[in-house]
Amino acid sequence: MDKQFILTNLEGDTWQIEDKESGYKVTFKEGRYNETRCVIPPEHMPEGMTSYETRKWADKSLRAISHYLAVEHYFLASNEWPGVNTHKRGLKSKLGLTEEEREEAVGYLKEVNKDLGSAMRDLREYRGLSIEEVAERLSISPVKLEKIEQGRCVLNVHKLAKYLEALGGRIAIIPEESDDEPHVQFIEFE
Repeated sequence: MDKQFILTNLEGDTWQIEDKESGYKVTFKEGRYNETRCVIPPEHMPEGMTSYETRKWADKSLRAISHYLAVEHYFLASNEWPGVNTHKRGLKSKLGLTEEEREEAVGYLKEVNKDLGSAMRDLREYRGLSIEEVAERLSISPVKLEKIEQGRCVLNVHKLAKYLEALGGRIAIIPEESDDEPHVQFIEFE
């Protein structure tokens, strides 16, 4: 899959990804792919296609780009913590939370991300790696990695796994029969 896409840092937090098969390019701001993407069509479109077929072909290419970023460069494309107000509809309507419960949930999630970010930084430093080295392994800027380690970005198991992989480790979630809570264990560093 890597051979099909070319990911380039244009300047600062601006990135471009190109699908070599279709010629489509997408520029976007780091951490804000969905909000900032700008599609650049190929110079030459396939000949002999109807407009409907051309639209379907373009849609397939853009979905492939999005999928590639989501799977291979999740840190680069994923959103940072949205403000509390942007959580209002999502947390309130999807989970049926009151305004107070929503604010409490967002506060809790931010604290969890802050604690995880701090632990990630400590682990990176323990492994003797600079922020620049790990950022390069993750294909993100050092500034983005710094935000992650400060707990200012949304973290999930996938992001955590990618980070640990960049440090030469892996993550395992091991449920224990004696406890209702799952436990996350960091294991197997090379």
